[in-house]
Amino acid sequence: MLSGLAKRWLRYYYGLCDLVTVPSETTKQQLIRDGFKVRMEVVSNGVDTKRFNQKKFDKKLKQTICPKGELFVLYVGRITKEKNIDFIIKNFPHTDFKLVITSDGPYREGLEKLVSKLGVEKNVVFTGYLSKNSLDDFYSLADIFVMASKTETQGMVLIEAALRKLPTVVLGYPVIGDFVKENGTGLVASEGDFSDAIESAYKERKKFMNNCLKAAKKYDIKKCTKQLISVYENAINSHKK
Repeated sequence: MLSGLAKRWLRYYYGLCDLVTVPSETTKQQLIRDGFKVRMEVVSNGVDTKRFNQKKFDKKLKQTICPKGELFVLYVGRITKEKNIDFIIKNFPHTDFKLVITSDGPYREGLEKLVSKLGVEKNVVFTGYLSKNSLDDFYSLADIFVMASKTETQGMVLIEAALRKLPTVVLGYPVIGDFVKENGTGLVASEGDFSDAIESAYKERKKFMNNCLKAAKKYDIKKCTKQLISVYENAINSHKK
């Protein structure tokens, strides 16, 4: 009931606008299906591509996290239920792989209990919140990036992973699955073959790495800002008429 009320209110509110920007084509199509008739333009959020080129990375970090030479599987994002991180924990290869979960959130305690219940404490690391510089180290040194979120409007972490030429494995949900398919930055897995997909993506990583940087460059913050300014200017000019 609350969901229906919220959508009706949003349709009314958005209907008062001359223009609504959305971060992905998938989000735009979902809004259209939900009955939104306002003019919409797709304008991606941008990333600072220079940020990933201006520092030396802490190579000792990987040895600390993976002392036995395990492969480094990385998740980046808020620790909340809708991110579906419990699925990742249950379905990543527990042999010879180390899953690193960054950031923090209200679902962390529950995930820590799940890790203990499954007996995989040695294979899962919770880092808590990280500074941008520290997070850059993790992106740079990881072997595979994973994401299983069911509700995303864009998934900026996928772009950040691509900037570090980090192959990605995601579930086939809207936005995240679309990004990986369209850009060839990794594998889109079903729930039944997620673990196998991580191993396959690592074996095929060179193929995906070549696509990653090409994909990320499309989202350079300067390019996205110019597009946003152009969209605003067109909206202003249309309103004046």
